[in-house]
Amino acid sequence: MLRKEALGVLLLGLVAVFVLWSAWVGPRPDSPPPESMPSEGYVLSLNAPDGLSSVRPWSTGELIDRLRPAPEGNVLVWTEAGRVRWATLSPSDPMLKEYRARPVSSTGLQPAEALHRPMVVGVLMSLLALWAVVAGPRPRYGTRWFWFWLLSASLGLGIAWYAVAELIRTPDERRPRRRSGLDGFVTGLVISAGVGAMLWLLQGL
Repeated sequence: MLRKEALGVLLLGLVAVFVLWSAWVGPRPDSPPPESMPSEGYVLSLNAPDGLSSVRPWSTGELIDRLRPAPEGNVLVWTEAGRVRWATLSPSDPMLKEYRARPVSSTGLQPAEALHRPMVVGVLMSLLALWAVVAGPRPRYGTRWFWFWLLSASLGLGIAWYAVAELIRTPDERRPRRRSGLDGFVTGLVISAGVGAMLWLLQGL
């Protein structure tokens, strides 16, 4: 049986891998590629892909849904050495007509596939954390519902919090009032909003 401290360290390690891998893959805005189609996969879409703050541990969600090929689109999303870049093409761009004639590449690593890869780690750590919350030792800081809702926080931060507060750290005594499911739901929303605001500010620097 895996000790709870070891489980906590394992979850923290998975969160670190998930966040670093997701940050490395992107997507990131970039200048349009030179006057030739990208050597790797690409898709012409109507929408720019969402940023890192939209990443959830268990699903790429809208990150992939927004990357559907559209012949009338003007947002080019492509992969470069396994990383996802995107740029908005102007109507005067000489390559726009060619991309609209072939809005998705037939070869190479597609942007949606590249974005999906870190989700393998995300799904693994989410299932492991969910099992720990439901079937593991009785939480001390919050109720099981508190942690259940926090598992949905952006970038696995709720999972990291659970790993430290309930598995790695061992309080001397149980809290007289544990945080409720409503607390967890609201806290998860606040964390996700804070992550989004922070990444938006960093992108503007």
